Amino acid sequence: MSNVPDVSSVPGEVPGPRKRTRLLIVAGVLAGLSLAVGVPYWWWARQYESTDDAAVEGHVIPVAPKIAGQVVEVLVKDNELVKEGQVLVKIDPRDATVRQQLAEAALTSAQARAQAAKVYVELTKMTSQADLDAATAGVAIAKDAVSSAAAGVDVATSKVLQADARVGSAKAFVEQANAQIAADQAEADRTAADLKRYSQLKATGSITNQQFDAATAASQAAAAHLAAARKAVASAEAQRVEAEAAARAAQDGVKQAQAALAQANSGVLQAQAKLAMASVTAQRVAQAEAQQQGADADVVLAEATLRQAKDQMAYTTVVAPQAGRVARKGVQVGSYVQIGQAMLAVVPLEVWVVANFKETQLTNMKPGQDVTVTVDAYPGQSFKARLESLQAGTGARFSLLPPENATGNFVKVVQRVPVKIVFEAEAPGKAPWNRFLLAPGMSVVPEVKVR
Repeated sequence: MSNVPDVSSVPGEVPGPRKRTRLLIVAGVLAGLSLAVGVPYWWWARQYESTDDAAVEGHVIPVAPKIAGQVVEVLVKDNELVKEGQVLVKIDPRDATVRQQLAEAALTSAQARAQAAKVYVELTKMTSQADLDAATAGVAIAKDAVSSAAAGVDVATSKVLQADARVGSAKAFVEQANAQIAADQAEADRTAADLKRYSQLKATGSITNQQFDAATAASQAAAAHLAAARKAVASAEAQRVEAEAAARAAQDGVKQAQAALAQANSGVLQAQAKLAMASVTAQRVAQAEAQQQGADADVVLAEATLRQAKDQMAYTTVVAPQAGRVARKGVQVGSYVQIGQAMLAVVPLEVWVVANFKETQLTNMKPGQDVTVTVDAYPGQSFKARLESLQAGTGARFSLLPPENATGNFVKVVQRVPVKIVFEAEAPGKAPWNRFLLAPGMSVVPEVKVR
């Protein structure tokens, strides 16, 4: 072995030609690789903008009852695909059925009242003029009755006067008859006394038979006159009693005539009142029409109540507002639900992407540009889409506590702007993209072709 040292392996020595060649080759390979990778990336970066701050978005429609009640049937399961209008939940309809029946009865009653009010209006219009004519005639008849009653009072008063005169005459005749009785009594007493004396004288023979017969005849004549006078008094008394009865009857007739007059006057007032009532024909018709309008309004109200009751009845059947999948089902048979209580949610199949691009990436973005979307859940699968719109404001601006940059210590931060991206339909003959489950919240990476 030679003892000469290998200068090529000594530290600090200049490398030999072969080692420099190797270094140049490595450097060339690295430069080639950089160019092979960098140039395509630079070329791609010029044409595309991409972000991993993006997710699938979609509507989540909460399904809540519009009526409170007990759930009697649940017709769907978790994550089940449902059609628009498909029955999801049924609520006990008994209370709603009773309310609908009550509303139907109320509507029937209101319609009957409205019909009766309409008939009443027509009847009022027809009878108002007839009532006015009848009332006018009634006033004239009542006034004629007053005139007749007044004449009856005058006649009755005249009869009273006549009866009073007859009573006076009868009383005078009675007095005259009584006076005649007194005279006849005195003459009868005198002739009776003369006859008694003549009887004594005849017994002594002091007078002749002729004188005694004359005294007897005079006594008998006086007694006859006295009896006739007494009969005259009885007859006068009877006439007085009759005259007084006639006077009382005449006075009663006056009272009756005055009562008839008062009644006739009352009849005039009543007839005039009826005429006044009949004279307000227009007011009666207007009142009837107002009642009809009120009845018609009751019908409208009853119809609205019935529609509401029917809606309440329809609300006992909860249907899917849109086609989609059932999510967050939290309702069971027997549960008592309140109005607005979330029972489940329906997630429609239509979804889109919301990508939060940096504001520096928006320079060349505009609606209508093509987008390629990859979903983390389906590696190796891409979806065609297009940029639909850019939000008018950054995400931070619409946050609960937006940043306030007027404090004096502003630090510039690159903001992100939400961009809405919608999926395109696949070409005919290929598998539709919606065979994949794209659900709101899934992470995606969109690539927007800006050039």
